[in-house]
Amino acid sequence: NGPIRVLFELTYEPFAAGDENVSEQKRIALDAGHHLNRIEITYAGASPASALAAGVRTNPGSQSQVTRESGVLRTWEPLKQEGNLGCAVIVPGFAENRDADGNFLVIATPRTGPYVYHAGSAWDRGGDIKSLGEWDAYLTREAARIKAPVQTSIGR
Repeated sequence: NGPIRVLFELTYEPFAAGDENVSEQKRIALDAGHHLNRIEITYAGASPASALAAGVRTNPGSQSQVTRESGVLRTWEPLKQEGNLGCAVIVPGFAENRDADGNFLVIATPRTGPYVYHAGSAWDRGGDIKSLGEWDAYLTREAARIKAPVQTSIGR
């Protein structure tokens, strides 16, 4: 019972990144019925060698997996109170993945222009995703949808 899409932009004050002064603008969109936000980040002042790291915090009992072909990094872990929580990022064509101080990360290749990735979660008591298998199936479908978006054209 609400809008089809929520969309907002965040603009951050410039900050020091090594020897550079960098500003960041982030556009976040979430479509109704989806578990993943589309996140587009644009940096100004960053050198072309800059890269993006996106990831998920891992906790004890977390089951983590990377599927390089589809660009999916996901976790599934028990909650202290009740149920399990799945978290994921989808970064097609990421360069590498690693664990860093309790964070499960993918590193995107350096590029010009905005970085786009998807991130989100699902709780097994929330309705439509009730197991790790269902979470994996959802992420597989979403990764395929992201890789091959619908295209339209107007012909004459």
